[in-house]
Amino acid sequence: MNHYHEKMITAVLRSNRTNEQTISIKTSTNYDTEKIPAGSCSNLSDNDPVKALGFNNEAPNPSCATFESCLFCEFFAIHIDFEDIHKLLSLKEALLKSSMIRDDPEYHLLSIEPSLFRIDEIINILKGKDNRVIELVDDAEQKIKMQIYNEYWDEHINFLTVASESNRKSLSL
Repeated sequence: MNHYHEKMITAVLRSNRTNEQTISIKTSTNYDTEKIPAGSCSNLSDNDPVKALGFNNEAPNPSCATFESCLFCEFFAIHIDFEDIHKLLSLKEALLKSSMIRDDPEYHLLSIEPSLFRIDEIINILKGKDNRVIELVDDAEQKIKMQIYNEYWDEHINFLTVASESNRKSLSL
């Protein structure tokens, strides 16, 4: 059953792509960028967000109002530093917490899982670009384990944690 579930997740994740290749990202060393809660944005001329090359119509539509959708945008960029890696891993934690509250497997599979997969893909791309990224990722993961999140995501995660605990209490009554 686990094998079937993993195959299904892989099929759904791959269905939002034009092929099975890794979709690259921009690193901010090559572009002028503005910092955003998911990393950085290279759209400095207020163009409409557009899906990065390699994503098809099934992929989430980028929207500047929804930071996890930035991961699928042509203008998304990332600094190869602790701050942006910590932002990504904090966003991942926020997505996991929100999915726990919603407790809807279909929502998780269609809305949350593609972003989680993309975050992991981005981290793996960065690890391949620069050997020091492994240490940066390890440091950021340790902060997440200690519940020390990026400043922007900290408030969101704390709210989601309280909401989740409240939800569990009301279910047990």
